[in-house]
Amino acid sequence: MVDTSKIFLAEGTQILYERVSSELLSNDGNTSTGNDTHTVVGNGLDNGNHNLTKKLTQYDVESSCLYLHSNFAKQFLDKDRKRYFITNETCRRWPCRIRWTGRTCYECYITCGWKRFCKDNLLVVGDIIQFRMDNEKKNVIRIVKV
Repeated sequence: MVDTSKIFLAEGTQILYERVSSELLSNDGNTSTGNDTHTVVGNGLDNGNHNLTKKLTQYDVESSCLYLHSNFAKQFLDKDRKRYFITNETCRRWPCRIRWTGRTCYECYITCGWKRFCKDNLLVVGDIIQFRMDNEKKNVIRIVKV
């Protein structure tokens, strides 16, 4: 089951976020993220059965920023904190910044590090990435390729 939410930038460019059922992500239906990580689905936290994912567009991989889903921003990001780290599956860290657009309460994007993260992780158009936050390290955003 795939539930698609549509978000558009001011210029009219569509940002596509999908919430994908874990049955589609693994053969055994188990995508447990461990005790240290929460994932976002809809308006609440989930126990690992669903994860917030994003299919990367050409704009996402070529630009120096990535817009974040407002549910993720609202639940996990601190509006007073600007500096974060992005990590991948190997826990390597890339420094980045979160910028708040000011258009809506929780509209923000990753910048100053996103482009390097894409390049170093060989992310391309069509890749699906998953967002996770570490409960222990509030300034770390984990992004993994699904």
